[in-house]
Amino acid sequence: MSPQHNVGGLNAPTIVEALEAWAAIQPEHVLYRFMADGDHETVAVTYFQMTQRARAIAHRLQPWRGERALMLYHSGIEFLEAFLGCLYRQLSGNMTLLRDWRNIC
Repeated sequence: MSPQHNVGGLNAPTIVEALEAWAAIQPEHVLYRFMADGDHETVAVTYFQMTQRARAIAHRLQPWRGERALMLYHSGIEFLEAFLGCLYRQLSGNMTLLRDWRNIC
């Protein structure tokens, strides 16, 4: 049996279930704000938008359900979307933040 996590009065055994529940309760509420320079908002994503984006990524990852994935992203909204997409697809997502694409090799 999975432990229940109480976040803001909501009991959910997983992050995915908590996200889905919050998206149903307050779909237009902003879940994430990214400020590229630390002062100015460049992206704001609602609970509904995040569930849609994570589900789309999970759909593309369908052939690899239960496997591991190495996700290489710069900091930002795409990093969070990919991580949640892995959780939706039940992938073990190993996330790495990239500072500079030229340093991969």
